[in-house]
Amino acid sequence: LRHWESGVGSTRLQRLRELFKEAEASFFPREQSLLALNRSIFERWIAEVGGGPGMDGDCPRAGPMSVQSIRPMLQDFSEKWPSLFDKAVDNMRNVFRLADKDCDDTKSNLTGGIVCCVADPSVNECPLVYVSQSFEDMTLYSRGFAIGRNCRFLQPSVPGVNKIINGEEVDRMRKFCESGGGANGDEAIVCLLLNERRTGERFWNLLHMQFVSVDSKAYILGV
Repeated sequence: LRHWESGVGSTRLQRLRELFKEAEASFFPREQSLLALNRSIFERWIAEVGGGPGMDGDCPRAGPMSVQSIRPMLQDFSEKWPSLFDKAVDNMRNVFRLADKDCDDTKSNLTGGIVCCVADPSVNECPLVYVSQSFEDMTLYSRGFAIGRNCRFLQPSVPGVNKIINGEEVDRMRKFCESGGGANGDEAIVCLLLNERRTGERFWNLLHMQFVSVDSKAYILGV
């Protein structure tokens, strides 16, 4: 806990201490390893507070939105995903050289599709409104955790590492999200980011972002 304290707010740290105390009372070494115990506590804590130790930003759900206010947005967008995909698929084919099966699986949100997500730039913090099954499989963050949050929860948990490696790319992404996609709403950028899975394992993310309009509303598709 002392190792984590410099990167965690006092309220969040107190909650983490409480979870460790609760778990300690029911811990039996013969039935559970310390590693498993630590993982279970961390998963519960990150689900509650929205970030890991040293996370660069708390990554709360966007603005003042509650789960109840987010759900209607999800239901609304779930119907828009096929239309958004159809509008973006030709560009995705050209950029990523996708096979027909890759496209079909992605549109149907099946395992084996490509990793993608959709954010709503009209809402404060540009929250995710959709993540694919492959996004969940690759990052180990569930849809329930990711939806309603800015995608910065994928950034390295050590602020210094994130700033040195991702600083310039993060600035480019922020400006892109604020740009509105240009006059035609079809501007796109490609960024190379160091990201972390929920387990802390790092990976390189070659991210393609583009604005796609559905029913006169602009979204940002990340692949």
